[in-house]
Amino acid sequence: MHILFHGTPHINENLTAAGFAVLVTIYYWWQNMKGIEESSDKALRVMKITTVMVVILLVWAIVTVIKTKASLPPLPIPENLNSATTPWDS
Repeated sequence: MHILFHGTPHINENLTAAGFAVLVTIYYWWQNMKGIEESSDKALRVMKITTVMVVILLVWAIVTVIKTKASLPPLPIPENLNSATTPWDS
């Protein structure tokens, strides 16, 4: 691989992400054009996979916060709010 690319191969992350988004959009458009009868089972499967992925991400986030002992921001109660300075003032 090193000889083929004359060094370490690099990819443009933005171009790769945009290309992947276009491919996903075209795939879902194609599935939508097929009609409900043919694509509803696939749509349900995608929703199940997405739900599992979100649960994994939430568990991962909670474990990361606990493991790194990260401090969470204060609750947005009146005692913690300071209207004298705003992020856009600087």
